[in-house]
Amino acid sequence: RDFPGDPVEEVLVHDFEVIKNDPEVHVVVETMGGLHPAYEFVKASLEAGKSVCTSNKALVADFGPELIQIAKDHNVSFLFEASVGGGIPIIRPLQSSLNPDEILEISG
Repeated sequence: RDFPGDPVEEVLVHDFEVIKNDPEVHVVVETMGGLHPAYEFVKASLEAGKSVCTSNKALVADFGPELIQIAKDHNVSFLFEASVGGGIPIIRPLQSSLNPDEILEISG
């Protein structure tokens, strides 16, 4: 949607292809919610070599393992901690505190 007169109006983009193809964009933050088109945009971003951050619980629940694998395959990050535990930092501390252990699954 448009934001006439907004100070950031000139930097808002309405075409996802512009974001996906811009070499200066390294991180995409998905805030749309729901499954579609969020899944398609996140997947395309990861495949384009861009890290993605999301708080989309539905997206992570339905497509998390697939998106994590795509991120690994393209050497980028799929960050979804904001979708877990109501914003309480859980995943990052688990990764850094239990480094020698392999975490196979987190569910709730």
